Amino acid sequence: MRHQTHPEFGKTKLSKTPYTTVLGKTALHPGLKPAEKLREILRRRNMSLLQVSKESRRLFPGQSLYHIPHNLYFDLRDEGFTPNIYQLIALSCVSGYSLIQWLSVFGLHLDDIPRLQMRLSFPQTMLFDSALYDSHALVQWFEGKGDPPLRITPLIQILTQNVTERVAALQRINRVSFIYAKVGTEDDFCFPELLPGSIVRADPRATEVRLAAAGGKVSHDLFLVEHARGLNCCRLQQVAPRRVALVSTKLTAPRMELQIGTELKILGAIDMEIRSLKKRSLASGFRTLPTPKSRELLQPDAPGTDFRHLLRKGRQCAGLSFRQASAMSRRIAQELGDQRYFTAIGSLSDYESAEAPPRHIHKVVTLCTLYSIGFWHFLEASGLAMDKLGQKAIPEALTETAHRAASSRRKHREAQGTKGGSFINLLVDRFEEIPLFLRNALPELCGMSRLALRDVFWAGEMGQDFHAPLRGAAFLVVNQRMKTAVVSETEPEWKQPVYLLARRDGSYFCARFALADNITVLHPLSARPSSPKLHESRGDAEIVGQVVTVLRRIAARS
Repeated sequence: MRHQTHPEFGKTKLSKTPYTTVLGKTALHPGLKPAEKLREILRRRNMSLLQVSKESRRLFPGQSLYHIPHNLYFDLRDEGFTPNIYQLIALSCVSGYSLIQWLSVFGLHLDDIPRLQMRLSFPQTMLFDSALYDSHALVQWFEGKGDPPLRITPLIQILTQNVTERVAALQRINRVSFIYAKVGTEDDFCFPELLPGSIVRADPRATEVRLAAAGGKVSHDLFLVEHARGLNCCRLQQVAPRRVALVSTKLTAPRMELQIGTELKILGAIDMEIRSLKKRSLASGFRTLPTPKSRELLQPDAPGTDFRHLLRKGRQCAGLSFRQASAMSRRIAQELGDQRYFTAIGSLSDYESAEAPPRHIHKVVTLCTLYSIGFWHFLEASGLAMDKLGQKAIPEALTETAHRAASSRRKHREAQGTKGGSFINLLVDRFEEIPLFLRNALPELCGMSRLALRDVFWAGEMGQDFHAPLRGAAFLVVNQRMKTAVVSETEPEWKQPVYLLARRDGSYFCARFALADNITVLHPLSARPSSPKLHESRGDAEIVGQVVTVLRRIAARS
């Protein structure tokens, strides 16, 4: 039997020549040293290093940190050397090339930050920086095969993944900017409706109108809110004009009342969750919120906020001590295979009282990852020169020659993209935004090292017919290597694995397994009445695989 290879789902596409990928990093011309890469880029710009050095001194007189040394080629012979953040900014200003492109030349990819954040466990709920930094990056994209069916269907039957698109082009299809957050291990106000480690999406539109519609009762909507101690996912109850109570699904949780505007900010109504069914995380306890006698006011970041305040607020909102943050930076360094990302406890403390930001770009990336700070926000708060940054892309001859032939296919696909009834149009209409910033984090979201299109299933219109935890499901990610039913006698029903099964007629359904008198019993996860059935390995249904991740809608749009 011939085995087919499947492209990785939603992953940024990199060409083999002249790119190579090692430990998640991309390098120009793998056979060239960093000094040779720089020399080739400047040669294409008709510039010499001496000219770049002189121009950096002219653009930044009296600011030696921005000056490009004339012997930079010699410094780059050391593989552990990378120009500092000031010099990288100067390279962008002098050459006219984007700072993000220069970062990628030296192996730093800001669009990988969400992937790193997915690997880390944060005590408190944290916002994602959903910015798309490398707008020139190419992404494997999809073409529809026709109208989507109403029942559970493998995505590979609905889409083909044989085209590439630039991030900038895909970004234009998004209609609304939503807010995304990762639920913290100590945020259990909505447990088990939302699980720690899940990704939630919040709609910032008309949040107070939604709250007022509850008429003073506990809201049906879940909200993402910010207060002086961080973020919470919770239900709200309006107890007075501009005053609400944070309501937990657990009766033992504290009931806190806060003033909207001064003590509480409603970021949005939660309408989507990406939940891992494999990790089955549990909240560790209730967060300490401000008491009525010691309320703390919200302190929004002013335009002139310095980076010290930004770091301090980011660390506190993430619920991290210096020791915890340092330990997490070590994990980042291990993941990327570069010890320069590790940041010691003392350094983290010093940054919050220093007059200038850290010079090492690797430390900047670590801080942005740990404290969920946008890279541009960090540079602005640090007072770095951003008004002269270049915007051009490094020539494709140096970066993406293998994809030049794909441009004609992209144009052809774009001409067909507005055809009515296409699956892509359906997704855009229904979800209004495709979170492209998570594209490199899909393996971490699904707990699978290689995620292929055949591993994803469209739930059709059956989402509202499912029982928890699949209620509202739109997409299911299935690990098809896990085909054996596993039942744990010590775990409750909600912790038992969920499986996708195929009937003889080609239809699919989801179910759990349980033991009854030492007999394996099948429990379909459907809200429609059905009785448990005995499971036989050669019966009417065959296990396709274990459902490891579900993307589900939480509330209907207003």
